[in-house]
Amino acid sequence: MGRPKKFSREDIVTAALDLASREGPTGVTIAALARAAGAPTGSIYHRFSSREQILGELWLDTVEAFQSEFVSRTEDAGSVTDLADVAAGVVTWAREHRKEAKLLAVHHRRDFVPGAWPEALVQRASALEPALASTLRSAQKRVLCRAAKDGLARLRFALITAPLAALSSFPDLPRGLEDVVRDAALGVLEPRRGVSGRTRA
Repeated sequence: MGRPKKFSREDIVTAALDLASREGPTGVTIAALARAAGAPTGSIYHRFSSREQILGELWLDTVEAFQSEFVSRTEDAGSVTDLADVAAGVVTWAREHRKEAKLLAVHHRRDFVPGAWPEALVQRASALEPALASTLRSAQKRVLCRAAKDGLARLRFALITAPLAALSSFPDLPRGLEDVVRDAALGVLEPRRGVSGRTRA
């Protein structure tokens, strides 16, 4: 008789991603996950202490993967046009990561972990926002007017809020969505410049 199959953390989180992208976080129950992964519940609890930990790790894996690419592209941006390309890149990322993008566009982290984060994940969760905020502050100082009081708000809206709203509004990701998001970012980051690039009188 062969050895029982061993189910890795990645096997279980991938099955959770499939379930969550189809049915939302509430659809990720231990029983449903066991069926989707083809794993006994004992194997799941061997890797994770609770359903909350599974959902928390799924959310963190998704956000960390997105944020890693986003931060790298933003740190390389040297102009407003580069930053607009970062915004458009959110759509490109979504085309390449359909399931993950659906989670980010449709759900909030409280949908995955409505209460306190599992202790094992607190440090990971708490590191996300400071890293993102640091990247945006650096981009503001490097590219936008240092004195602009609303610079950070404009950056966050142009590079994150608006692109994610576009993903939510157009889940089929139609052709040209990158251009729409890019133009919107230019309009927010350089409000006196038209989409054509001409400065308004």
